[in-house]
Amino acid sequence: MKIFFYVFCVFFVWTSSVNAETMNAVYRAEGLKIPLLSGYINMNLTENDYRLETSAVAKGLLAAFIHAQTVFETKGKIENDTLTVLDSSMKMKDGKTIETTRPNFENKKGYLDYQSLLLHLMRLKENKTHSVLVSDGKRDMEIRLLYGGEKDLSSVYKGLSGQAENWSVRIKILSGKKKGWFFKRINEDTHSPLQLYLIPEGNHKSLILGTFDTGVVGKLYIVREKVTHE
Repeated sequence: MKIFFYVFCVFFVWTSSVNAETMNAVYRAEGLKIPLLSGYINMNLTENDYRLETSAVAKGLLAAFIHAQTVFETKGKIENDTLTVLDSSMKMKDGKTIETTRPNFENKKGYLDYQSLLLHLMRLKENKTHSVLVSDGKRDMEIRLLYGGEKDLSSVYKGLSGQAENWSVRIKILSGKKKGWFFKRINEDTHSPLQLYLIPEGNHKSLILGTFDTGVVGKLYIVREKVTHE
């Protein structure tokens, strides 16, 4: 069941208008109409650098099986509209035990971590299908972002309305650990890709909804609940 932490943190817990210096957004994850996870992201963004912190914790019945909290932290710089990761870590906090993964980006020129990947997507000025290199310390990947045009949110999730950009996500593992149910499923063309839905906010975009067909508990929905700016 830890895979739900991974799916939630890696691809969904993200952002609102990135032109704000400080932002906090709260999301929830649900499957079969059952609450599974809740999480937040804190972001500090300037013209030349960025700091991100993302956290997720199990809710409802899932909390009986998973007691850990997952926290992602990223520091990076922005030069000529290009993101560069300076430090990235993932911590699994389970009681007094803390398991930390810290990828080394010194020899990974052109690679982003998961959080920086989503920041890249939010800052896109031109909507077109393209690929981004990503590393998580265990594997190097090529992540394909396929632009699907405008979609009606009400046709995807009851309770939401309006138009949103639709992006499909596929992963190709280039090197490192290739096992894992989630990575195998999202990489196979026979299964539905991860879907992201973005809306314009200010001069940039914000993730309002994400969906993923788990094949285990049906579709997993990630929905933004609230956002604040300072």
